[in-house]
Amino acid sequence: MKRCLLAAMLLLCLCGCGRTDRIAHQTIVTALEITPAEDGWQLAVEYLQQTPPDQPAAYGVLTGEGEELHLALSAIEQQSGRSLYLENCRVLLVCCPPDTTVFRQLLEEVDKTLKLRPTIPVAVIAKRMLTPEKDPELFVGGEGDRFFSNNRRMDGGRLTLKDHLNTLKDPSRCTASVVLELEEERMVRKGTVLWGSEQAAVLPLQDGLLLPLSTAGRNSRWVMLEKSGLEVEIKNLACQVHWDETGETFGLTITLRCRGELRWAREESAQLDLGEGELAGLLEAQGEQLWQQITEEKGIDLFDTGKALSWQKPEIWKILEDTWPDPLGKASCKFVADVVLSDPSGLLEG
Repeated sequence: MKRCLLAAMLLLCLCGCGRTDRIAHQTIVTALEITPAEDGWQLAVEYLQQTPPDQPAAYGVLTGEGEELHLALSAIEQQSGRSLYLENCRVLLVCCPPDTTVFRQLLEEVDKTLKLRPTIPVAVIAKRMLTPEKDPELFVGGEGDRFFSNNRRMDGGRLTLKDHLNTLKDPSRCTASVVLELEEERMVRKGTVLWGSEQAAVLPLQDGLLLPLSTAGRNSRWVMLEKSGLEVEIKNLACQVHWDETGETFGLTITLRCRGELRWAREESAQLDLGEGELAGLLEAQGEQLWQQITEEKGIDLFDTGKALSWQKPEIWKILEDTWPDPLGKASCKFVADVVLSDPSGLLEG
């Protein structure tokens, strides 16, 4: 019995050492960047360089190109002379035009070919970050990790690889990606990309501040209400979709439920109810504008109204599902904002 136990312990030790030994002879990837090329894909990886123990960590960049993603990966491994260890990758950066077909194809190829965690965050970038000229001390993977760790409330914004793939397959939902840039060696959000079934739309940062989307960055939504003289922080913003069918009329009401806190007031005599009315007007106006620009013109189901229809009226959804979101162009839509502001610091009189 003792011999069997000793043999099992020895086997476990050998297996553990073998795994560590394999990793030691691989290139550890910390960030991955993919760009569609004319004849395939261009792949760039940030990797941890081997440095003396008394020196700071350094991160190099390797690039490769191929008709298929695995060929681009092989080109990089031939340069480095080592296989790539991708399980430690912190962020997937996608540098591509706002084309849903290209974006979907890219992520499907990544999921099929690369050994990435399904929970790895995905971000869209307007210009490449991983170039051979990058400062070795700049840790892009770490900056991406820091950004998403500090914005955990965006998890519902379908920012992981798994969530992107799942929602891209569902025509009743809107897939949203955060747009990032490097500013002074820090990841900064610049906007949101909304991926429809065929078209995509890019919303600049300011246009997304009053959106009931997790990707709007709820931790930094401050709104200055000029008429009422109040500055408020939006703590929660969600939408509720209700479908109505009256005879031949087919429409929906989207209620924007907003909860905010007062942070500054121009005068102590200012009134919260005036701020609530002003903010409600802003929310309703932006909702109507985005419905026209995003839903009617681009054919993107921005507020996941198809998912709501499938729950509320499944018999109608079965008829419209195959052509969704085209029927939205004929549906009437009304926005109603329900705003409640509080004054936790007691800035106002009374």
